[in-house]
Amino acid sequence: MSKGLISLPSLRQDKSRRWTSKMQQAELKQFLQINGCSDVNRPQRKPGKETLYPVHLAAHLGDADLLRLVLQAGADATQQSSMGRSAWDVAVQSNVYGSHDEVLLLLAEPIKVCNLRAAVQLMKKTIK
Repeated sequence: MSKGLISLPSLRQDKSRRWTSKMQQAELKQFLQINGCSDVNRPQRKPGKETLYPVHLAAHLGDADLLRLVLQAGADATQQSSMGRSAWDVAVQSNVYGSHDEVLLLLAEPIKVCNLRAAVQLMKKTIK
């Protein structure tokens, strides 16, 4: 293989990653629209009810993949609802026989969402 050429499997992987990213963006957009949120940091407002943010809604659903998408899009995991509840509180209340365990694990520690390059740099700083 000559220098400078990218192998076909590498091109397929890149296309697959872009496709996955687009699918995730579409899923997040659909989730926000269905729940009446314009952005991951904008609350859902229903008159006479608790004001919840997308992070609370994903935690309530117990969908760890969706929660990851919301957090990767910049949502604040510590955001409080109009009644002072965090996403952790919502997940604990919704947890039935371990149904929300993965969500609770995601919310247990502050999450640093970054790409691989940034993660490697962060690990190098931690090791020094």
